[in-house]
Amino acid sequence: MIDWSKKPVAALIRHVDQHTSQAAETIFARHGGSRSIYFILLALHELEIHTQRELAAAVDIREATLSHHLKVMGDLGLISRYRHPHNQRVQQILLTDQGKELYARLREAIRDFDAHLRAAAGTDEDLARLFAMGPRIAAAADEYIGRTE
Repeated sequence: MIDWSKKPVAALIRHVDQHTSQAAETIFARHGGSRSIYFILLALHELEIHTQRELAAAVDIREATLSHHLKVMGDLGLISRYRHPHNQRVQQILLTDQGKELYARLREAIRDFDAHLRAAAGTDEDLARLFAMGPRIAAAADEYIGRTE
């Protein structure tokens, strides 16, 4: 087993990110989705999104990449797209019943995974320290390279 106390903090964060991201992607795939599909469904379900541009901004991907995902999701019957009646250049996106069902399955699966990770993290105090530490480390990394947000 690796003694992480002797490794750079960034190496530990990368290690944790790799393992949790790969596990989440596996969980999404087992339930008929992917990380990209989940976050698009989440944005459409939780936010008041009216256009493809708003959706791309909400999930932090380029519009061209989003177009690809939306085509796949449309082909799978997860979303419907139509032109806005007053502005034909604007495409509106709606979740179908099938999209809502997939979102519910993926959301439940990722909640179970999150509960598992929270239990592994330890006590409520351990979790509170973890949640306080993450933003501080991110801010320190940004500060070190001179980036402000």
